[in-house]
Amino acid sequence: VDVLDAILGSYCGSIAVQYVEFGNHPHVVADWFFIQTDEVAEAFAQAIETAEKIPTPDGGYLTGIARAIQFARESLRRTGITAERQVVDLSADGGDNMRGLCSKDSVIAARDELTTPTAENGWQEVIINALPIVGGGQTVGTCGLGLSDYMDKFVRGGAGSFLMEANGVSDLP
Repeated sequence: VDVLDAILGSYCGSIAVQYVEFGNHPHVVADWFFIQTDEVAEAFAQAIETAEKIPTPDGGYLTGIARAIQFARESLRRTGITAERQVVDLSADGGDNMRGLCSKDSVIAARDELTTPTAENGWQEVIINALPIVGGGQTVGTCGLGLSDYMDKFVRGGAGSFLMEANGVSDLP
């Protein structure tokens, strides 16, 4: 209710939101909802709660943060929605490990491409907030840094971005 009150009580009274989960590859769970009423907010929540679980691939999940950021960039460009602010909230329980135990260069490149204003994105800076899941999560691939430090240094970006730790998935709301 607090989140919905904040959305509906904001100066524009609405948000456009997409929910994507990622491991090895990003997967859209709830595709672009324009939340401006209680009913639409409830439909968005239901779409997330009732989504089918993606089967774990052979060999388990890796954490593809760079792929997730690149996916977010393309998704924001394709929406056709004009927004005063564009924000990506990225949560993960480990650093990017798609290219080995210390993958950071591809994350930095993806972050910088998304957060840098260009003619292609209408000269708009996108904000990436980092939400590390530190309680019981994997911290492999953090380049000698704790997960929060890794995400602060390599993932978080854009003016006004923030980092907020979650002790587990249940803390994300």
